[in-house]
Amino acid sequence: MTNVQKLDKAFRQYLLNKATKDKWGNYFCPLLEKWVVESQIQVCHYIPRMYRGTRWDETNCILCSKQTNEGENEFVEGVGNIHLNRFRKYLGLGTVMYLDEIKENKLTNREMENLYKKFKDGN
Repeated sequence: MTNVQKLDKAFRQYLLNKATKDKWGNYFCPLLEKWVVESQIQVCHYIPRMYRGTRWDETNCILCSKQTNEGENEFVEGVGNIHLNRFRKYLGLGTVMYLDEIKENKLTNREMENLYKKFKDGN
């Protein structure tokens, strides 16, 4: 497993550990506003994962349903990308602008190690 894969896995677990669960262990999808079982919850990125500056940024990432992350992630004529439209509304214009500014930032190996430690420690 590469360092990026290890960091992705630790980040998902970190988000799951911080998330609110209902009494059956389901997670809330803020984009669909419904509870979802863990197997159908994904780490959703507003700015795509290819941008390392925001890949593990808690401002850029939320837990949301597979349905919206994969199923609604296509362009619809006259509507645009349903998933991104919902995500943009959820984040707000200020956050979207901030993420767009930092997405090209490069992370050093040390910064990635520190993120991994943070996610593994749960802080």
